[in-house]
Amino acid sequence: MPYEKPYENAQTSPSPARQARLLADILASACKGRPDMPVRAYVQGAHLLGLRSQGMGLCSRAARHGEPPAVELQTLPSSVKETAELLLGRSGEPDAAAFGMAAVNLLLPFPAEAATMKAQELIMAKGRGKRVAVVGHFPFVERMGQEFADFWVIEKELRPGDRPEHEAEVLLPQADVVAMTGTTLLNGSCERLLRLCRPGAFTIMLGPSTPMSPCLFDWGLQALGGTRVSDPELAVEGIQEGRTFKQLRGVEQIIWLK
Repeated sequence: MPYEKPYENAQTSPSPARQARLLADILASACKGRPDMPVRAYVQGAHLLGLRSQGMGLCSRAARHGEPPAVELQTLPSSVKETAELLLGRSGEPDAAAFGMAAVNLLLPFPAEAATMKAQELIMAKGRGKRVAVVGHFPFVERMGQEFADFWVIEKELRPGDRPEHEAEVLLPQADVVAMTGTTLLNGSCERLLRLCRPGAFTIMLGPSTPMSPCLFDWGLQALGGTRVSDPELAVEGIQEGRTFKQLRGVEQIIWLK
């Protein structure tokens, strides 16, 4: 069992080895037993990127917002599985790992038991009257904090009212509900954040980067809020126009509960 709570192991500093093992588990769950496919097209914009083949996978950009796209598309692999392997990293190119996650999201089947639902609706249902922490400044956080006993938004790039990422050490062990962006898988923080959550907390990963991988339940998550691309043409158009995920058309949000 790869998952360790901080109460069982007091060491909560980042562990590159455990984070690498988490990514390797996700990659294996996506690739095992599934045929490879040629990549039809890569697409990248200011906020999102995607990969098209027999279907389409999405991911948020891993580079900081406002930076120009850093990956030369002609240097990316020609097959989906080879692209998925970029999830484990390519030196100096954080968006290469994001393309790897987009490939993983294309390969992973959507579970039959998943439901069409916005992740913020689940957070509201589970967190009303309780202490809630959200890792990542999602657009919905502006209008939901009054529903909770305590509400903390933990963010690397601070906006008014956000809490800096180092405060996760104090805040996450107090939270009854913890929601974290799927980009924590790309910036190296996911595994540590999960260890900071207290036993019994409801934990959800959300956003277009979130893979529908069952191994994430073994690592401590109770729900996955991912994205299904229903109209690739609309999604590609929106990405190239620089739209945010909230503005993107041709996609639907789904929830998979453990």
